[in-house]
Amino acid sequence: MVGIKISESERKYILESIGMKSNVRNLEIPWTRILTSIPFWAIALSLSTCIWGTVFMMTLTPTFLSDVFNLHLSKIGFLSCLPYLMNGLTSLVAGLIADTLQKRKILTTIQVRKLFTCLTFLLQHFFILMIPFFMSPIGATLCFVLCVGLNAFAVAGFMVNALDIAPQF
Repeated sequence: MVGIKISESERKYILESIGMKSNVRNLEIPWTRILTSIPFWAIALSLSTCIWGTVFMMTLTPTFLSDVFNLHLSKIGFLSCLPYLMNGLTSLVAGLIADTLQKRKILTTIQVRKLFTCLTFLLQHFFILMIPFFMSPIGATLCFVLCVGLNAFAVAGFMVNALDIAPQF
């Protein structure tokens, strides 16, 4: 393999512009401040319960449909995948809406976080409570799909708060 030769002026330009600069800082992690931080524990609790609820809803939807409506799992494969599809689609939309609200200065970052978090959890609880009133596989699945799909708005709400309280890590 033949090496490519560069001129001394090109070499100097490369080293000066991108060169051997190091942006890595040796930061000590403030464990005591982290573990005694109320915002840290609020984020940890919210994240734990939100993820648990989402996984619970996503994994037990097929079981619910099978047990309550006597549907065989082989016949409800498409219905079972709908919460996953909705979550993926709303993830794209939620971030876009949150960014647009902030860029256009309609809401501040804190207002977006609070609005998205509150609306997400309130609407998810509403749809969970509505499941018994839709005593059909389609109605129940629709409630499950909306619950899981709304979870993407929680990501744009409280889940990004860790970046707000500790951006350098």
